[in-house]
Amino acid sequence: MKLRDILKSIGGLCAAMLLCVSAMPVAADEDSELEFDTYECGDYTYSLMVGASNKTEKAACIEKYSGEYQTSLVLPETLDGYDVVALGDTLLTQCQWLVDVTLPSTLMGLGNATFAGCTQLSNYYVAEGNPYFESVDGVLYAEKRSYLVRYPIGRKETEITVPDGVTDIGYVAFGYSPTLEKITLPDTLTNIGSWAFAECPQLNHVIVPDKVKTISDFLFYRCKVLDDVIVPDTLAEIGDAAFAGTAIAEFTIPSKCTTIGQAAFAGTPMKEVTIPETVTSIDFSAFGWLMDQQGQLYANTDFIIHGVEGTVAQMYASDKENGNNFQFVPVESPSTSTSANSHQNTTTTVTTAQTGNHMGMGRIIGIIACGVLLIGVIVGGILWARKK
Repeated sequence: MKLRDILKSIGGLCAAMLLCVSAMPVAADEDSELEFDTYECGDYTYSLMVGASNKTEKAACIEKYSGEYQTSLVLPETLDGYDVVALGDTLLTQCQWLVDVTLPSTLMGLGNATFAGCTQLSNYYVAEGNPYFESVDGVLYAEKRSYLVRYPIGRKETEITVPDGVTDIGYVAFGYSPTLEKITLPDTLTNIGSWAFAECPQLNHVIVPDKVKTISDFLFYRCKVLDDVIVPDTLAEIGDAAFAGTAIAEFTIPSKCTTIGQAAFAGTPMKEVTIPETVTSIDFSAFGWLMDQQGQLYANTDFIIHGVEGTVAQMYASDKENGNNFQFVPVESPSTSTSANSHQNTTTTVTTAQTGNHMGMGRIIGIIACGVLLIGVIVGGILWARKK
């Protein structure tokens, strides 16, 4: 199992709260009750994780830090004799005091939002002997530097170049960077994790490399000045809320695209879009929905959708049950054969929970992304760094 898969397993297991996107993911309130068994050891609260193949093997996942604010924090390798192999989803989220953090040699995975919003964090360090992670100039990598796990957004850089050889960028890797304006991505890149560039208020230009086939969920969510994104012609999927809340006014859907997620372009200044007939799924509020000052989404009845008659584009435009009543402008099919029949049984994928034509952004995105994440037992084949 690759580390990126282990991280996903741990991220799904080591969490204590809902991740809604109406605001930054935040750490649990100090007085709130965690929904799983936890234990105290010094300044740390941890849960126990049990080996998938051997139930007698146990290790610790740090869920909460309650010690003094320290600009440099060295996380422990053991708690009550258990190796620390994971960090909970919201463990050090929005810790504005944190400048440097050292990860233990026993660590196997981070939670999804472990360091999200730490806008002063300038260096990730890794204790000697960790077989999974390494620090290169303060940037956290894994898998022989092919996986960029986290970038320290406290450096306040305006332009960043991801090194050649990186194939994967992790969840929230650059998210919430307050100063990032431009990022250059390598041709070797194949996958970008959800939220990787979300809530970067200054980001305005990105070229997505040709090998990337999916714009992941919330990838550019609320990048408020982002108005220029170039995506490859071979792009197959645009995820939920991928461009929601950006400044994108024009966007060409690639001719190979098949799926467009919920609220993908909600809250943008787009006035029209041409949807190719290759698209077979458009989820609720993907196009034509605006946002008022209270964060409520409402349908823009002047929105124009260009598409081939009988395809999902036309169905989405007239999906009145879900508040869509957009102007549909037929275009000629570029294919040489009649394609209308092949689309007769294609239906849009929509979220039907709705009251009238108004819906709160948090509620819409909450349907996509929020869910109580479970704690305690690893379901993947995760081996502990040391035997008990």
